[in-house]
Amino acid sequence: MPFSTILFDLDGTLADSLPDIHHSVDNALAEFGLPPVDRSVAQIGVGNGVMNLLTTAVRASFKSAGRTDDADAWFRDNSGKLADRYRQLYASAWKTSTVLYPGVTAMLADMSAREVHCFVVSNKPEMFCRDILSFLGVAERFTAIIGEDSCAERKPSRIIWKYLSEKYSLQAESTIVVGDGQADFAFAKNIPCSVCLVRYGITPPETLEALHADHYIDAVSELKKIIAR
Repeated sequence: MPFSTILFDLDGTLADSLPDIHHSVDNALAEFGLPPVDRSVAQIGVGNGVMNLLTTAVRASFKSAGRTDDADAWFRDNSGKLADRYRQLYASAWKTSTVLYPGVTAMLADMSAREVHCFVVSNKPEMFCRDILSFLGVAERFTAIIGEDSCAERKPSRIIWKYLSEKYSLQAESTIVVGDGQADFAFAKNIPCSVCLVRYGITPPETLEALHADHYIDAVSELKKIIAR
């Protein structure tokens, strides 16, 4: 059965955004007297919400500084202020180098021509999702844009699917989740629906292949072959 609905992740799937995220994390840490972290730390933390990203970064920062005190206890005491500052820094940083992956604009136009309904379901705050997609010129291609703060719970919670399916009369059997992370895979399983994982994104391909998804692609141009099946 051909797919008529696609639920896209954003970071690592539609947009190459890791450099700006990493830069903002390091700047936020520095303002709290913590050393910077390796790009791979931000890579691990992306995809499960801001708090998970910052928790991962603080733990790595403590380790690199040789600190023996409890990183998690520090984070509990400072998480609100750190998250607020990260969001402020990221708001002015994401335009620096965030771009769509090659072929995304053409792929979205093709999906529109096929009358496939496209949605974004991200664990990035909704405001950033909307601003980034608008800046990159593709926001109008999506029926709805969901961020980590759009529903009562974030991805991979089935609450998001319940909201979208009821509001837009979506059917699981004609829906596919397209993403680059474990949260996307889990989201599809919770719906349940088909899932396509992209090997060009933020999560290492070997991590994704261990999940045994229904489909894998190495470029967004390959998606049309899956949709038309």
